[in-house]
Amino acid sequence: MIASGALYFSATGDFAGRELYRLTDLGSFAAPLGPAIPGATLEMSPPRIGQPVTTTVRELPPGDVGFLAMSFPLPAPVVWHSQPGFAVWIDPASLNVLATLSAASPAFTTTIPNDVGLVGLDMHFQVAHSPTGAAPIATSSALAVRIGD
Repeated sequence: MIASGALYFSATGDFAGRELYRLTDLGSFAAPLGPAIPGATLEMSPPRIGQPVTTTVRELPPGDVGFLAMSFPLPAPVVWHSQPGFAVWIDPASLNVLATLSAASPAFTTTIPNDVGLVGLDMHFQVAHSPTGAAPIATSSALAVRIGD
């Protein structure tokens, strides 16, 4: 259970029986998913509640239109309207589009709400892009992200 920015859990052992544990630093991170692919790369500062976070896509091809998407994590990439060789780490069932990006406007900044219920939340982020804005799409590298406090 997460409450007041801490993770509470119980464990049972032979020596002390059942005990309650509290983990106060759940940490935040933005780590690459899967192998690196040539092309657009996605970068994000580690997200923390109540703080601004910037997401930047590098090497987006000139003329391409892309959208920054997030979803709940997938255990493995899926093939979903993508060009051959591109991995999609975004779950179509929980997809949320956050911003439209281009080579001329490659960054998106937002503030994570100051809600302790978000601490420890895991998400995937990725940019899908194409010259026409239609399928089949190319994808950027993807990020596994955990919100911290």
